[in-house]
Amino acid sequence: MQGMSAQTGQTISGIAYLRQRIEDALSTPINSTVMHRERGSRLFSLVDQPMTRATVVDTYAAIAECLQRPISGVPDFRLDTVAAVRVGENGTLLLDIEGEYLPEGKTIRLEGIAA
Repeated sequence: MQGMSAQTGQTISGIAYLRQRIEDALSTPINSTVMHRERGSRLFSLVDQPMTRATVVDTYAAIAECLQRPISGVPDFRLDTVAAVRVGENGTLLLDIEGEYLPEGKTIRLEGIAA
């Protein structure tokens, strides 16, 4: 697949485009896209929750749910693992995501995905 870079406007493809689509899906609140209410993630419902084990599990579940739905725009990726690694400069949770990139049939690891 190929598309346009959100930063440069240039054409991007492959893993770079996959990364952009995953970040877009995770940063879109569920029920916020007109005509596609199922698109996005429920991560926003977890903002300001106390950081307990239950919240971490809920975060991982929200990510998995989002990436499983074809409407989220990442049908060419099958999630295997998610790990929260740190909080970014603007308070964004940064994740390492691993899974199978289906067009190439290989396992990839995307580090520092913003959620």
